[in-house]
Amino acid sequence: MQNSREYLKRVMVLVCLGIFVTVGFSGCATLRRKFTRKKAGEDTKQDVMPVLQPIEYAAPVHTPLDTYQTHYAVWRAYFNDLWEDFGKKSNGKRENFILTQVVAKMNGMADLLSGEPQAKLQALAVQVQDVMAQLDKPEGVRRYDLLKSALRKVEAEVRRSFKPDVMKKNLQAGHEAAH
Repeated sequence: MQNSREYLKRVMVLVCLGIFVTVGFSGCATLRRKFTRKKAGEDTKQDVMPVLQPIEYAAPVHTPLDTYQTHYAVWRAYFNDLWEDFGKKSNGKRENFILTQVVAKMNGMADLLSGEPQAKLQALAVQVQDVMAQLDKPEGVRRYDLLKSALRKVEAEVRRSFKPDVMKKNLQAGHEAAH
């Protein structure tokens, strides 16, 4: 019995040794490549990289009409956002932020205008600032129906009188006077 066990152990050791030798000499080339270190210079080529000359592009030309249209479009978007939750239960921070942006866009549009339209748009911006002052009052004192009515009037006036197509001639006159 002991002879057969020892014989079995020897056979197992020889089989394992045979497998190791076979794998070692003929075995998995990808495994060998994975665990052998390559020299640093084998993969990298020593080609000279050309130095590229920078290309200078002309600055984009923004006409006053383009700038005015951008201010007007953003102004409309802010008013659309304002109506989504104006007067709902909130602390007024979002409304204040949106109205601050509305005033900034109206002032940006007014800066591009000249004469009477400029003064009229600035007066409308002051009306929005008055509404903002009313929003600073405590929640129970605010009259959202009056504030909303005042803002709707301002919005309607700006949409009717200050469209980019309507203000085109005032923008060009102001632009020519600036040059």
